[in-house]
Amino acid sequence: MPGLGGDEPLGGMPTTGSVRQRIITTIDLRLKTILVANGYQSNMGEHVFGWRTDPFQGSEIDGLTYRDRTEERTAGCGVYDLMMPLEIEMISDSPAGIRKCLADLEKAVFVDETWGGLAWYTELRTNEMAVEKKEELFSASKIILEIEYQTGRGHPD
Repeated sequence: MPGLGGDEPLGGMPTTGSVRQRIITTIDLRLKTILVANGYQSNMGEHVFGWRTDPFQGSEIDGLTYRDRTEERTAGCGVYDLMMPLEIEMISDSPAGIRKCLADLEKAVFVDETWGGLAWYTELRTNEMAVEKKEELFSASKIILEIEYQTGRGHPD
């Protein structure tokens, strides 16, 4: 059952902490593999940030930040079924660049949408794009992923 396993190594996957933290750590590691050298169209993996609030700098294009949001929780017999939204904001230097980043993100997510068996599945929900000009022209996109997983009631690890 995803999320309820022990501390067995999962091919480099984190084995300690709550299931939610292990999923986030696994996502962070996966996003950092988004590199041209790994068969992607961008090097977005060089600039991956969790919960970043500062504006991106020109040297950080292509880049992304992610934030796990409030979960929906349903109680079952001794378990919680959880749906965790993950908001991902990406930045690139052009609309075409952001489309490459979007394609790379989708490719990376679906390498294994269970995040090493920690989750049941992941859905790509919303996707919005914007083009802005401040000191430079840049494009941005926000995507919401929904990750469904399960924990024992009173045992989030």
